[in-house]
Amino acid sequence: STHCISSAASDVYKRQYVAETPCIPTAVQNIREIKVSDFECIAHFDKQISGYERKNFLYDWIFKLGTSAFMVVNDNEVLGYGVISDRVSPSPGENTGCRIGPLYAISNDVAKLLLEHLIASVSSRPILIDAPESNQACTQLLAALDFNKVCDLVSMRDEVGPAENLEKVYGKSSLALYSV
Repeated sequence: STHCISSAASDVYKRQYVAETPCIPTAVQNIREIKVSDFECIAHFDKQISGYERKNFLYDWIFKLGTSAFMVVNDNEVLGYGVISDRVSPSPGENTGCRIGPLYAISNDVAKLLLEHLIASVSSRPILIDAPESNQACTQLLAALDFNKVCDLVSMRDEVGPAENLEKVYGKSSLALYSV
């Protein structure tokens, strides 16, 4: 079972990264597209890491049009999952790219498999990911995959929620959705 760690005030800081021409993945085993039949396992895994019960949000996020979602499993145990979605641009005709998130994994190796697979699932378009500043393994992984830091972000919440297991958070759901 996963134990949530206490989060310090600095854990609400995120860094946004972009990869203009991301790396192409190597062969991956035990990774597959998330199906509706996998959803309960994904929702349980997500709650262990995010600290929130958010089934309605997750279902809509994972299965929305323009989204690809993958999971890594071993002996029917979820080791991680990630979602990549089309990003909407406020300017007509601008290259909208994609956004990765959430991306949760039990280890850096699992996160790398998911990132590579998510990147390969889209054509060469810019990819954004919002990553927690406190996860140094994530920062190093993103640099190794040719993501460049574009800005630091501060997320604000109007209430204190459950502590996230930030060492397993490699990508937040969205810039606008810190706690969901």
